[in-house]
Amino acid sequence: MGALTSLPIMAAVQNNFGPSTISLEGQAAVSAKSEEAAKHALRAAKIQHSREIQNEVDARKKAENEKLSLERKKESLTARCNATDHQKMSYESENRQLKGELANVKFSFDTENREFMRQKKILREIMEFD
Repeated sequence: MGALTSLPIMAAVQNNFGPSTISLEGQAAVSAKSEEAAKHALRAAKIQHSREIQNEVDARKKAENEKLSLERKKESLTARCNATDHQKMSYESENRQLKGELANVKFSFDTENREFMRQKKILREIMEFD
């Protein structure tokens, strides 16, 4: 009778099915506990590995998003810099034009002023002879 009852128990342990209330004795109990501990450790390692992989994926996505954000910011700053350079060149061109016009006005003023002084001198000389 002992041989007949141990066969189904051994089959249940080997195939990992059957009632979980079967109590094992001796070497089989130690082996089953170590197997269960190994399975548990393997599941925990798989879960930890999945978490680490997910953390790496998340970190990579975050780095990619940050890279894209920095690239957009760089493009925006480059566009602003180019617009500012264009505006600066426009102001410099206008400034040169205004300086040229100012020089022409000063020249005209000096010419008119000298002519006025000559005429004034001539008028004084005429007034002195009278």
